[in-house]
Amino acid sequence: MKIYKVDIDYIKYLYKFDSRVQYNENYTDVMNQNRPYVGVVLNVNGQNYFAPLEHPRPSHRTLKTNLHIYKIKGGRFGIIGLNNMIPVPSSALISFDINSDRNRNILISQYIECSKDWDNIQSRANHIYNKRITSPNKFEKKMFCNFALLEQKCVEYTKDKAQAQSRNQVLSDKIKSAQQMADKVNQETAKNKQPKRDKGQEL
Repeated sequence: MKIYKVDIDYIKYLYKFDSRVQYNENYTDVMNQNRPYVGVVLNVNGQNYFAPLEHPRPSHRTLKTNLHIYKIKGGRFGIIGLNNMIPVPSSALISFDINSDRNRNILISQYIECSKDWDNIQSRANHIYNKRITSPNKFEKKMFCNFALLEQKCVEYTKDKAQAQSRNQVLSDKIKSAQQMADKVNQETAKNKQPKRDKGQEL
């Protein structure tokens, strides 16, 4: 088990297709970055799913027990919103040092408590996934992210990213080649402009 942050651009991308993805569009990018998307990565249906961790609130302790809300130590250390979990490519995951984070104490507590019950969290995540994919009721359709749609968009995002990187590499290679050619021409021009010494002066 490990706690990660997620690239804000990836979150914004998924949010365009499913508003249940946790992203506050009323915040600026800077504000969203200051409230980073922090969570745990689960193995769901054979792929990585990111489930957001929520900072503890007094209301978490009194929340009704639900399959899709995992109360960390009874809500004392926040919750995991399994209904808001999203498929995530490794390229969008951001590793960070919990010990250097400003929320160090709560993150360490969340890590310790979740590690103790990790198998149960994994099992619940897969159960929620299967419910939403196969036979969701009205409540689940409303509250759970559309996992099938987001998986499709995750694949498209990864593909688009790879194509963009490939185009950027081709462009970079062309610029490098053009620069090398320009340098060569400049060197030849400078060489030709050097004054030729008179043979008489050499004697």
